[in-house]
Amino acid sequence: MMHPNDHIIVKNRHTGATEVEQVYGENWLKRIYGNPLGSIALHAVVKRAFFSQLYGFAMDQPSSRKRIEPFVQKYGLNIAEFANPDLKSYANFNEFFYRKLKTS
Repeated sequence: MMHPNDHIIVKNRHTGATEVEQVYGENWLKRIYGNPLGSIALHAVVKRAFFSQLYGFAMDQPSSRKRIEPFVQKYGLNIAEFANPDLKSYANFNEFFYRKLKTS
């Protein structure tokens, strides 16, 4: 099991530099997998279909749009690579998450 302070180290294919991988929901994942109470929550709630459906429903709501810009900033996404770079045009976070990219 990973220690809660461990990081995922990756090699950047473009620069050759070693970098720390940024993981979406990292703090929650560390809480769930890094302690016994989290393990109970994992098995009792998080692994259940209803939890996935509830979270998916929440990310389908227009109010989830407020998560898009912070997500882009936090993970350093290059909006020039998006087929539609207008972040305000996405109806919800899920629509943004499965966005199309420009062909190269």
